[in-house]
Amino acid sequence: MPGGVLWTSLVSRGARVGREFFAEGGHVVANVDPTGAVLWARRVPGAHATAPLGVAAASDGSFALYGDGFLGRFAADGTPSWQLFDADVRGASFTKNSLVVIATAIGTHALGVTLAASGDQAVRRALIAFPR
Repeated sequence: MPGGVLWTSLVSRGARVGREFFAEGGHVVANVDPTGAVLWARRVPGAHATAPLGVAAASDGSFALYGDGFLGRFAADGTPSWQLFDADVRGASFTKNSLVVIATAIGTHALGVTLAASGDQAVRRALIAFPR
């Protein structure tokens, strides 16, 4: 990240991250500068994974968070751009023009993309690109 490092964690109810107090607990993403000071912290209420989320950052400072059944794109200040909830996302990265993710889904769709015309209970893996 320009000017810092992105950090994700699960926090308990009433936790503090920098100056931010998170009464609800859950997933949090924060930008931490090289001295260790928290520049900003945001709760990610849509994420329900049991481990910290994965993160992929773009050159413009925007980033993606991903985890069990969750994928979200965020602006450089942590504001969500969009979030999707229907596939198990295994990884994400940014190319020059798009966010590329690897996802596993049961059924014919993953993250809004049609994977197959039939076979609703089949397990499928997909490599999906989302343009900027």
